[in-house]
Amino acid sequence: MSGRNPDAGPVIERDGASFRHPSTDARQSGNLQVNNLPEDAVTMSKPAKTEAELIAMARAELKAHVDCPDGITISVIPDGDSWEFRAKADDATIAKPGYPECVAMLVQIGDHLCKQYDFKE
Repeated sequence: MSGRNPDAGPVIERDGASFRHPSTDARQSGNLQVNNLPEDAVTMSKPAKTEAELIAMARAELKAHVDCPDGITISVIPDGDSWEFRAKADDATIAKPGYPECVAMLVQIGDHLCKQYDFKE
């Protein structure tokens, strides 16, 4: 078939009729190309939580999963468009059993919650 666009995908002829087969090859321009976002797509924003709300959520999760020693102060640190939890404690609290596991779990909880909630200052 002369004059056809070579990038439009292969042409299949059956019973004297020509059919254009859509291409799945990214280098060709068939109708099966990936369109990541339409021009009028609306991105959903995450609900925003205050520092107190985020810390309360973190403490509830910590209580359910690990036995944290008393004396740990949790704060929320903004990080660009995201945020993370920060733990502080005195030397005596840091030396208590369970402190490293508690901080590790706090990091995991923060990773999970920052995907669900924005930080409202």
